Amino acid sequence: MMNRKIWCVAASLLFATQAFTQEERTIGREDFAIWAYYEFDYRLKKNTWLHYKNQYRINENVSRFDYSFFDIGLNQNIAPWLRVTGAYVFNIKNHWRDGVLYRHQLYANAKVHHRFGNFRIRSRNQVQTGVEDIFGPGENTRGAFFYRQKLSLRWYFAKNWRVTGSGEAYFRLGARPSWESQVYRQRYILGLQHKLSPKERIEVYYLYQSQIRQRRPDFIYVLGMGYTRSIR
Repeated sequence: MMNRKIWCVAASLLFATQAFTQEERTIGREDFAIWAYYEFDYRLKKNTWLHYKNQYRINENVSRFDYSFFDIGLNQNIAPWLRVTGAYVFNIKNHWRDGVLYRHQLYANAKVHHRFGNFRIRSRNQVQTGVEDIFGPGENTRGAFFYRQKLSLRWYFAKNWRVTGSGEAYFRLGARPSWESQVYRQRYILGLQHKLSPKERIEVYYLYQSQIRQRRPDFIYVLGMGYTRSIR
């Protein structure tokens, strides 16, 4: 119990001291997008299961297909409060200039959570290969590694209903371009989840993302929706 609390507090402090250290930049590009996903879980043993997730993103003020990924991975509960995951992701990017780009990606993470009353706080710490493909000079992240720290809170306010909120920061591991902010990308999410049955869940959420891209900030406002089902 004490180890779990220490990990949650440490993660909270790390996120608070790092995720809000953006440098001032000139006004950049803004965009509204819709993201939609579906996810399936297949339990192998009591504490071991596979997941498959597919997401689609439509950007340019919901006018063009932008991005999709296919994520398959293995999850293991090490303790009631600790879970580890390893996964492979295949990405498709519809770049405005270079056309369709593909990327293979790997990631591993550990999630620590603690529940108190109707609330649950969780910290996810993840290391992964490159975030994006080539989008122009100086922005090739192939071969790069990134660390992602996500802190989330759930409020179980009624039977089968919960409100979710999270903040996430991306950090490049190793050398970074001089124009790139210390925090590569930031995301904030506020959502609502509903359990349809013991094996099914739906979600709607609002996401805000900011990122410095080639000295120019990008701000994305997203309406998201998702469906999750446990097959076994």
